[in-house]
Amino acid sequence: MVHNDKYKFVAIINEKIEIGKALNAIAHMGLGLVNIADEETKEKMSFIDFPDKDEEPHKSISGLSLIVLRWKE
Repeated sequence: MVHNDKYKFVAIINEKIEIGKALNAIAHMGLGLVNIADEETKEKMSFIDFPDKDEEPHKSISGLSLIVLRWKE
């Protein structure tokens, strides 16, 4: 994993969209990005095995920040 603080995921959603629909769209966008990414780009996405409180690992969690902004028309 390459840890690099210069990369982040950013999603900007219209405030008029219901939050559940917006989160669904963001999830599909993220999956689509991973699907089309080449290996170099996936490395920059910084996927890690993230341990929960019981130290059980959860695979392929991005170590990058996800910033969600609401846009007002």
